[in-house]
Amino acid sequence: MSNEWLQEGESSLEPIQLDSPSSSFRCHIQDHDVDALYNPTVRANLMSDEFALAFLGNRALTPTDRKFKRPSGSLVNSYGVLKNVSFWHHDVKVHLNFHVFKTLTSIF
Repeated sequence: MSNEWLQEGESSLEPIQLDSPSSSFRCHIQDHDVDALYNPTVRANLMSDEFALAFLGNRALTPTDRKFKRPSGSLVNSYGVLKNVSFWHHDVKVHLNFHVFKTLTSIF
């Protein structure tokens, strides 16, 4: 995936929304095994505020105006973007940026 594509997706002001069901996979973040959801239609990496505070609370957020569109149509503001979060899936270490939103856990 090109860096230009990632930057374009992060700078977009189009609301993020789920258009299809998500599937889960096991990964390892900050010494914790967690189930992560994968949805190819989202075009952004998402994280709930609860998870970010519990596992990555000391990380700085980069401001963004991006919103999440709930299935009901209401919009949720982002707290910001966590940059360069590393996690392991099997034997592969990946670094990704995550948009942090309030109460995402109730959406999935």
